[in-house]
Amino acid sequence: MQVTIRDPEFHTIQRQRKLDAPTWLQADIIQTAVDLVNANWKSGTRIRMLTVTVSGLVPPDMVAQQLTMFDEPSDDVHHEKQEKLEEALLTIRRKKGVDSIYRGVYDQSELGVSNRKKRRSNGEET
Repeated sequence: MQVTIRDPEFHTIQRQRKLDAPTWLQADIIQTAVDLVNANWKSGTRIRMLTVTVSGLVPPDMVAQQLTMFDEPSDDVHHEKQEKLEEALLTIRRKKGVDSIYRGVYDQSELGVSNRKKRRSNGEET
């Protein structure tokens, strides 16, 4: 995963991190991206552009979780709940459109997002 951050003066930094394990979960990708930004960008500094690039994607049925003898059973339960949540979100988006539902992960102002145009399921902006 790679994060590219550009400030209003067009200074750009890029940071990368390899995920510990293959994932298809949006929550894992978001958390890793936010961790990279928080570790490499001064809080309160404006961001002109934030790009998250993920490579090596595989379909959900190709993701296998490697367990160790140190894994807690609660980790498995949490991961299963995340998978069910992701599947439910995908089902709703397919039926109602890509902007029909969002995860309540971060306040948009925390990430510097504002004046975002909404898209209908047919791709038309409002």
